[in-house]
Amino acid sequence: MHRILAAFVSLGLAAAANAEVILIDPRATYLRTSQDSLALTPVAISLEARGIRPGDLVRIEEVGTYAYSGNPNLLATDLIGVFSFSNTVLSGTNARRISGAIDAGVDRVTPRTFFGNMLTDIPEDFDARNAELRVPEGARYLFVSSVDSLFGDNSTPHHDYGVRISRVPTPGSSVLAATGMGLMAARRRRRA
Repeated sequence: MHRILAAFVSLGLAAAANAEVILIDPRATYLRTSQDSLALTPVAISLEARGIRPGDLVRIEEVGTYAYSGNPNLLATDLIGVFSFSNTVLSGTNARRISGAIDAGVDRVTPRTFFGNMLTDIPEDFDARNAELRVPEGARYLFVSSVDSLFGDNSTPHHDYGVRISRVPTPGSSVLAATGMGLMAARRRRRA
């Protein structure tokens, strides 16, 4: 039984390590962009499409690097995220662009805009560089962004900047699955 449980936990960890990497354009942000005309609107990542539901424990990991200040040699790693019940993103002139934002994770203070020195910080977003947290009630989407004050000059010289999202198996589900696997193995032995 212990070997079966260990094998299941090992499979769960391997599945998390092999979770899909979603590439991110570091010019895209859910933060206020003021007059940053080259900044892009972020893509809403559907949690349901990835089999993730409210209450699930998830691991969010930043992958790769992005270049800032228009210089491909100035590489950075810094990722923030926000959960939302809506996939709607408002205009870059709004301080709160994600109208359905839901608070989660360790709060992250973001820098002011490059143009106009305007506040960008929202209370619902979190540090997503290597976060493990529960998906909040009502969350259907995740938005992620690099952290910067001017987004339009960012790039991905190595085409590897992204986020990996994976469900973390809970001890209870691991035990139940291992018990089920053990019962199936016992039945097979009895039939043989």
